[in-house]
Formats: sequence, C-alpha cells, structure tokens
Amino acid sequence: NTTKWKKGSKKKEKKSEKKKRKQKTERNNETDQDETHQKQAISRSFSAFYSCSKFRTRLLKKKAQVFIELIETEQNYVTDLTTIVDLCITPLKTNQLISAQELSILFSNLEEVRNVNQTLLTSLICESQLPVERHSVGRIFQRQGDAFQVYEPYCANFERGNRLLKEVKKRKAFASFLKETLQSPRFHGNKLEDILIRPLSRLPRYCLLIKEMGSNTGTEDVDYMELIEANLKMKQIVNQVNDAHRRAARMLDVQAQLEIPTTTTNVFESFELVKAGRRLLYETRNVSVENSKGKVSVRKLYLFDDILIFAKPKLSTYFIKYYHHHHHHHHHQQQQDQNHVQEQDEEQRHGQDQDKQRYRLEQIVQITSDFSVQPLPDGLRIEVSGKSQKELSIKVLVDEQERETLNHYFHQCVRTT
Repeated sequence: NTTKWKKGSKKKEKKSEKKKRKQKTERNNETDQDETHQKQAISRSFSAFYSCSKFRTRLLKKKAQVFIELIETEQNYVTDLTTIVDLCITPLKTNQLISAQELSILFSNLEEVRNVNQTLLTSLICESQLPVERHSVGRIFQRQGDAFQVYEPYCANFERGNRLLKEVKKRKAFASFLKETLQSPRFHGNKLEDILIRPLSRLPRYCLLIKEMGSNTGTEDVDYMELIEANLKMKQIVNQVNDAHRRAARMLDVQAQLEIPTTTTNVFESFELVKAGRRLLYETRNVSVENSKGKVSVRKLYLFDDILIFAKPKLSTYFIKYYHHHHHHHHHQQQQDQNHVQEQDEEQRHGQDQDKQRYRLEQIVQITSDFSVQPLPDGLRIEVSGKSQKELSIKVLVDEQERETLNHYFHQCVRTT
C-alpha cells in the first residue's frame, strides 16, 4: 500500500510541474506578444510622426511660394502706380495741359491707392524676414483691410476717366506729352490704360492668394484662422467696390441719355450727374405729369438719393400732338390715353435697337427738408415748399404698382435727409 501511495504521489507531482511549466510558457509568450505589440505601436507612431512632418514641410513650402508671389506682384504693382504718379500726375499738375477737374477725373484718387499699397508692401517685406511658419499675413490684411476702401471711388470713377482719356488724347499737346512720357523705360512698353485698369483686378487677386495660403496652412497654426477672417474681409470689400463700379457705370448710361440744354443763362452749366456717393434709386417710364396750372406733359423721372431729375423725351411732333389732343377728353378717356402713351413708348423703345432714346434735362429738384410726397388715387403729388429752392407742385400720373415703388423710394430719401 505504501508503495502504491508513493507512486501515485509522484504522478501528481509530475502533472503539477508539467502544468506549471505550461503556464509559465504561456505567460512568457503573452509577454513577448505584448512587447511585440508595443514595439509595433511605437514604430507606427514614429512612422506617422515622420509622414506628418513631411506633409507639414510640403505645406510650408507651398505657403512660402504663394507668399513670394504675393510680395513680388505687390512690388511690381506699387512700382507701376508710382510711375504714373511721378511721370504723369505730377507734371500734369503744373503744365496745365488739362484742367484740374479733368486731371481729377482721369486719375481719380490713384495717389491714395498707391500710398495704401506702399504701406502694405512695407508690412509684407517686414514679414518676409521671419520664418514662414511664423508669418501672420492674415493679420496684416485684417489690420489694413479698411484702408482698401480707397479703391471704391477709384473703381467707381474708372469708366468715366477712361472715356475722358479717349477725348483728351485727341488734343495735340496732350497726345505729344503722353507719347513722350510712355517712352520712359519705367513704363516697360505698357500703355497708360494698361496700368490704370490694374487696381480693378488687384483686390480679387488678394482674395485668391489669401485663400491659397490658407489651404496650405495647418489648422493648428495661429495664422490659419487669421487667413480665413482676412479672406472674408477682403471679399466683403471686393463686393462693395464692385457695387460702386456697377452703380457708376449705370450713372454714365443715364448721363449719356440726357442732353443738357445750352442757353445764355444755363442753370445746368456746372451740374455733374456722376458724383461720389450718389446712387440712382429708380427711373420711371415716360409718364404724364401735371403742373400747378393744370398743364400736362410727358416726362421721365430719374430719382437719385439726393436729387430728382425731370427729363423731357425727344419724341416726334406727331406723337406729342396726338397725346395733347386726346389728353383733354373725359377722365375715363384720359386713362386710356395714358395707357396708349405708355404703349407707344414701349413700342418706340423696342424699335430702337441700336440708338437709345434721348432726353432733354429740364429740371433738377434737390431732395431736402422742404421736399414732400403725397400719394393720390391716380399717382403722386410732389411738392417743394420753396424754403431752400424754387417752389414746386407737380402731379405724376402713374399706375398703382409704380406709385407704391416711387413712394417707397421718395420716403427713403426724405428720411435720410
């Protein structure tokens, strides 16, 4: 029995040792696996860090290239504007080849534009002394963004200046001066018009360059949000400048339609329709107006934010006789005549494919505190009390829709005044 017990005990011990060895082997394998996983994880981290570093280097390289493009084009742009200031504007102020008013129309506020961009260029040059990862180009444009408002009057005046340039180039003295000036090596063979138009495209160019710099800037960088905000600010300014340019172009179209009468006592001699800040709010069709004496005539109204213009259409003699003959009929017949006048006007307007209808400037009313408008069932009554200008009382016959539109804009002007 003792021998059997000893044999059984030895078997148990062997099994226990075998089990312990197996457990130890498994623990060692698990440890080895953990170490392998840790090594793999560390290796992946280093690999990710390395690839991230390479990506950031590529971004910084592209950002630096865009910054170089910005600073080089800005240098060329400022140089061109300075050339016009030195070789054109400054001499023309003293040689009297053109009047001071013509000089102002030709070049507008180009000197102010140049000064603003010279300041921007100086800031960019200072920024170029820093490593590209420390650049704050967005902050520069945010800080100087409001200064770019000087582009608004320049762009608004551009079409007007371009038309005047074509006129003054017909004068021998000015043409000779311009030909000699353009031979300067500072112009690099460019025409005057080629440089004068560049401010119109410079602001949109800033938006593109700022956007490109932002796309090559890491989201964790300080300059990232600054570039986004700078881009939004510059886009807002571009929209304002474009609106001013469109309004001015429309004003020139209106001015082309108006014929200023020439008399010995011309009250319109010093009148300038295109004016900084002036906006065309509404223009009517040819409508009938009735003065304080009951006389009815056909007129077109141009409503601006500070003045109201009455213009007489240059219609055929037959048309005017037809209108006046039928106007003195019954009130019911009067409404039919008015509709017929408008129909005739529409037909005439559609028939003039190439030649625009012309109007003779007849009266200018300043929208001041003594100006008032009263809605009527068949139109509007416009009155001026005569405190600051000639007394006026005119009834404008328009349909309900146009009456509401005119009334809205009239009251908007009066409230502003």
